[in-house]
Amino acid sequence: MNIDEFPTKEELFEASPSGLDLDAINLVTVAYGGLYNANLSGNFDRLKPLETYEAYLRRKDIPIPERAEETIRKSNQVNIKRVNALVAEYNAVLPQIKRDKNAQLGQEILKRLTDVFNGK
Repeated sequence: MNIDEFPTKEELFEASPSGLDLDAINLVTVAYGGLYNANLSGNFDRLKPLETYEAYLRRKDIPIPERAEETIRKSNQVNIKRVNALVAEYNAVLPQIKRDKNAQLGQEILKRLTDVFNGK
């Protein structure tokens, strides 16, 4: 495949079913991986809080901060609020997940986050 055949970041963004930057689903992917590893090892202490949609984009695009701000402006504002509410919910139960070693509790929230990114 020729490099010119790959879609641009803008084309990917416009194709997003949620109206969100598709790269931000890495928030969910990394958290799922952390829960999976914690469940296998029994070490839940390493789990970290999730970033909001905007914080993730700003950290990811540090060399070009105006790109993050433009992406946030273009994003579906309702879905940003949904993502951030689920991030807050996950972060609020994170101490319980760690204490009870309950990966399923976190996975349920991450499933709903994935649904938002998939346009549901």
